[in-house]
Amino acid sequence: IRSCPCRAHTIGCRRRLTARLSHDVGPKRQGTQMSKKYVHGYLNEEQDRLVSQAQYWKELILHETEMHPGERICEIGCGVGAVLGILHDKFNDISLSGIDISLDQIEYAKGYLASKGILHVDLQLGDAESLPWHENYFDQVFMIWIVEHFLDNNLLFREAHRVLKPGGKISVTETDYTSIAIYPHNKD
Repeated sequence: IRSCPCRAHTIGCRRRLTARLSHDVGPKRQGTQMSKKYVHGYLNEEQDRLVSQAQYWKELILHETEMHPGERICEIGCGVGAVLGILHDKFNDISLSGIDISLDQIEYAKGYLASKGILHVDLQLGDAESLPWHENYFDQVFMIWIVEHFLDNNLLFREAHRVLKPGGKISVTETDYTSIAIYPHNKD
């Protein structure tokens, strides 16, 4: 596992972790473990903010990312499609897929990607803990700012591993909440 390239972890630092998973990802779980309350919301202003956020973190998203022509890439929790757009801009000869639990996000992603001229993306409405693709389908799986929304991420990683080809790569970019300090203290 590699952590992010920044040397001084500042408030709100994002750490990117890349790992090759073994076949044992943890105990099997039943039922969706995602938090029932999505904290960001689905208003157009928030969707636009998510696109801006991804653009701001573009260098981190692409850090040490290598893709080859013809590779199949999946983003779990693709939201508004901003990361898929960044990946396509850098590596345009790849096959992109994404899944999100929100129809509003999928619809926004379709429009956003189409506005960038990216028309051939397999966007699926569905549950990250029950992916619609068959085993060994993707060369790489991305999870960016999604793990934080799961109460237990064992099934999430198990499914990502299931759809990954042998030797493939799962890249996770997530918020490092241990570096965030809130003052004054609030019990919430």
